[in-house]
Amino acid sequence: MKIFDTVIVVTSFVLDLVFAEVMTDSDGEQAAAVIMIFLLWRILRIVNGQLMRLFAIHLAFIHRESRQSMKKTHRKKHALHTHIHTQYTCGFSDILHSVNGY
Repeated sequence: MKIFDTVIVVTSFVLDLVFAEVMTDSDGEQAAAVIMIFLLWRILRIVNGQLMRLFAIHLAFIHRESRQSMKKTHRKKHALHTHIHTQYTCGFSDILHSVNGY
């Protein structure tokens, strides 16, 4: 729908520019100028809406990548903690075995 809106607004703006020279009275020229300003404003609002939509998509992508990275970091931290715990307990049991003569 936004594409259709953009096409209509841009077409109207171009037609107003083309036919602006046809109008000869000053009231018609002023009315055409006001309409052209409003159409130009509408074009800018459409472009802004599209840019904000793209920004939101990009932000969602960054957020998803960040969450995945945090999960991956958490898994690595947990694996390291488990490895250290295993090494510590194995080392401790080795010391106990050597002291007790097992």
